[in-house]
Amino acid sequence: MNICLNDKIFETLSLVVTSENVQAYVIGGWVRDCLLKRDHADKDIDIVVIGSGIDIARKAARKIHPGTKVSVFKNFGTAMFRNNEYEIEFVGARKESYDRNSRNLLLKTGLLKMIRNGGTSL
Repeated sequence: MNICLNDKIFETLSLVVTSENVQAYVIGGWVRDCLLKRDHADKDIDIVVIGSGIDIARKAARKIHPGTKVSVFKNFGTAMFRNNEYEIEFVGARKESYDRNSRNLLLKTGLLKMIRNGGTSL
């Protein structure tokens, strides 16, 4: 079943980002599969937020189902939760880089200048 952005989950996510006055974009495999008209077997949704992805993840989880556990990965600036068949991960717009002498990820938050490879706005 190819539902793309017609599923009710996107309506709820859109209400959250609109009420918070932030921009958010569906990215990654979900968008790829929509463009290629593939099924979304795993219902894995990735969302980039212009602002705090962690904050929006918490608010979205509360809106969808109060009491939902949100897993926060502060080192990476991401958060995710599960709801029924969905696994939804949020990240704030950022630039990633690595120090030559280290394998540690360096994150710099910032504005999203361009969505590449088919990002879809909520």
